[in-house]
Amino acid sequence: MPCIRKKRKQKTNKIPERINLEQVLREKYTLEDFLKCDKTREILEQNWFYEFNRKYEPEIEKIYESERIYCQENTSTLFYYDRCGSFVSHLTTMLFEYIKPRYDLEFFYNNPNLAKPLIEKMKNIKQEQEEEHKRLIKENYQQHQTQENFSKESLKKFNWEKK
Repeated sequence: MPCIRKKRKQKTNKIPERINLEQVLREKYTLEDFLKCDKTREILEQNWFYEFNRKYEPEIEKIYESERIYCQENTSTLFYYDRCGSFVSHLTTMLFEYIKPRYDLEFFYNNPNLAKPLIEKMKNIKQEQEEEHKRLIKENYQQHQTQENFSKESLKKFNWEKK
């Protein structure tokens, strides 16, 4: 007699987990938190560099090339040493350093698994803060206990000279 296999219902926890992790990232973490973590900061900086190269670098090259051609046609010496337009890379590098970066957190919201180092780091920081708080409470308690013992001992001593 043939074996009949029953279909089992498979749970799909991955989709709600992704949505949940995305909501946590949106609600709890700010740009400063992402920049504090080394791995997420690297990702943000790489994305900013990619966006700069994609959006701004062609415009810079276009402006530079038009100015270079204009100066060469009008016998200006401004771009005398740049005959083929090879110095545009120096200009884009300088501009990249002085432009304030615009970091886009949507990349992490779309790929929340990349933010796991940030979440782990924040958990560790929170745990360290709790341990530090407990340690301070313990020290404070011990300090007050020694002060109370000292004051009780001083009260217990009888002054024989006054008697």
